Amino acid sequence: MHYSSHSSCYTDKYIPEDDRPSTAICLKATAGLRRLPDIDQRFLISSVHEHFGGSEYLFLPSDTAVIPGHEEALYDYMAVMVAMDDASMGVLDMGGASK
Repeated sequence: MHYSSHSSCYTDKYIPEDDRPSTAICLKATAGLRRLPDIDQRFLISSVHEHFGGSEYLFLPSDTAVIPGHEEALYDYMAVMVAMDDASMGVLDMGGASK
């Protein structure tokens, strides 16, 4: 699977080898995957499980899921709060694939 292989190469560059077994991989798919038929979603999630399940990182299949829009928005908001260190900020996500 091209994208997950690329992801692990990217993480390997920044996470020391000794820290990898305690570094959790948590993948949440958003609007683009929500638009796919269930069978395609399950295939992609299964492929991710197969790839990362054999990696040296801490990976639990239950940490991979297609999430609903309200959960996606919460993660957006939390990311901005951490990056800006300002709880008074707002977030407006204009993603085009949400339904």
